[in-house]
Amino acid sequence: MYAEEFDGIRGYVYVPFEMFRKSTLFILECLNNIPNNLTKLEVARYFYITVGKNIGYDINTLSDKNETFSLEIINRINNIWGSIYNSKGTNISFARIYLYLCRLMNIDCKLISVGKSKYLKNVLNINSREIEVDITSDIPFIQAGFKTRYFTFYDDNLNAMRFLAQELNYKK
Repeated sequence: MYAEEFDGIRGYVYVPFEMFRKSTLFILECLNNIPNNLTKLEVARYFYITVGKNIGYDINTLSDKNETFSLEIINRINNIWGSIYNSKGTNISFARIYLYLCRLMNIDCKLISVGKSKYLKNVLNINSREIEVDITSDIPFIQAGFKTRYFTFYDDNLNAMRFLAQELNYKK
């Protein structure tokens, strides 16, 4: 059983043990493979890229892309455990997986809902600076090996990120 809270509403997700086990192993692997001496911003970026490389966007869950719409598929991959287990995600599961990983490393992260469709994005708060990220929109760019477009104005240049992280610490 996994408990989560969004917009003040607490919910629970029940998943089979094997799904929970495999998903937990992925999460532990993410945590164990964090390179040494990274700033919080760099760890957040590492999670962003890791999730994007390992979980693909399932376009079969988009009602405008399909003549038939399966709630069973959506239920299976809308939660973090089913998404990791099936290596397929939706906007909801991507944002929640990213939130979960960040919180495990004590990185201040929250979900925000935008637009009429309640599209989810994440907001990082690092050194009193809010950084809005959209992992769902970056999935195709990450999987193709391109620079991300929705991790605010950061790119894949680690030196530029380190400079920015130092700037954030300087303005603290």
